[in-house]
Amino acid sequence: MGLLGHALERAAGIPYEQLLREKILAPLAMNDSGIHLSPKNTELMANGYSSRSPRTFRTHTFKSRLAPSGGLITSVADLSRFLLAQMPSNPDENQPFNKQLLELLHSPTLLKNGSEAGTALGWTVKESPSIGPYLAKNGGRANASAWIGFSPQARVGVAVMVNCGDAEVDRIGYWLLERAISSAD
Repeated sequence: MGLLGHALERAAGIPYEQLLREKILAPLAMNDSGIHLSPKNTELMANGYSSRSPRTFRTHTFKSRLAPSGGLITSVADLSRFLLAQMPSNPDENQPFNKQLLELLHSPTLLKNGSEAGTALGWTVKESPSIGPYLAKNGGRANASAWIGFSPQARVGVAVMVNCGDAEVDRIGYWLLERAISSAD
């Protein structure tokens, strides 16, 4: 992701954060997201804690992040907007993710031998008996963890964020997605 972000930045001729803001964050009204946040948004951030007991306060690691690979700071509300854009009811050509782009982003990557790699562009592609096919992405730093996942067929998504590094957000997210889909039936 870091290399891809750098390539996009070079191709567009503008800094990565500006490209991200113009193409995704602003059109989706993700106002609490960015690489470098405004002082107002930084004040709203939850304190982060270590994953080991006793839990200790961990500061944000802005300077050590490679922006395209784990550098996005966001909120659950903004992640929800991003998830909604992944499964629009009527994809519009003016939206950041039109139907054709979503198909490319969500299609499993094929290996040289023709088998699927289990990933799409930025997503892990999975399937389970209770959910069916779904896409997920996790990430985090030493002081926070996040997971987003959605079922394109059921049009249900879940965003989970915790203010602790190395938390088991994948299992929590999957559990919530499974229950959300079964209750939507």
